[in-house]
Amino acid sequence: MSTIQIVCALLGFGLMSWAMAVTKQYALVGAAMVCWAVVVLTQLLFGTPVV
Repeated sequence: MSTIQIVCALLGFGLMSWAMAVTKQYALVGAAMVCWAVVVLTQLLFGTPVV
């Protein structure tokens, strides 16, 4: 993963945390964060782009 991908991943987590605090849709945003984490971790661990 390049630096820009890591920055985008962190921004994605921050945005989802903010959305969770604002909308109070914890289940929905939590599910989105889990999916995002799976994508990021598979890219970090295996080095293969998911999309």
